[in-house]
Amino acid sequence: MSQTPLDNKPPSRHTRRPPLAEIDSWELWQEWKRGERQAVMPWLRLLAGFCVVLAAMYSFFYVSSVLSEDTIGPVILLVVYVGFLYWIWARISPRKGFAFGIVGVMVAVSLIAFALWFVAYWLSGWSVWVGIVGTLTLGVLGLLIALPGLNAMAKESES
Repeated sequence: MSQTPLDNKPPSRHTRRPPLAEIDSWELWQEWKRGERQAVMPWLRLLAGFCVVLAAMYSFFYVSSVLSEDTIGPVILLVVYVGFLYWIWARISPRKGFAFGIVGVMVAVSLIAFALWFVAYWLSGWSVWVGIVGTLTLGVLGLLIALPGLNAMAKESES
């Protein structure tokens, strides 16, 4: 079979991109609604763990900007954060309203974790050590939440 010049054409940049991690989040939602929660839970754990690690990143940058008295860095990080959320929103599902809801839940989970850290940091009288240890705690907690989900996915892919 001979190839035509069209066969060698690189893929268009405007083709539909796969959802985040090439997982169809809409299909996961449908499985959840059908009661197939065991199949969805590893993904939810992974997402929740990611959100808590994201909160750890917020807390790290917050403490860093306070210690360095940097006023420009937090603004730049906020712009990067909004861009990151847009990037996730554009890839998590082709259903834009559904994707918006998922990103909203992600923001809520990470902000709740950050708020708990922030309250502990504030109650400590802005102790740098509480800020640092709290940041590390959030990071480890995020990993502890996500790793069982990853292990379950690995076991499922082996079988």
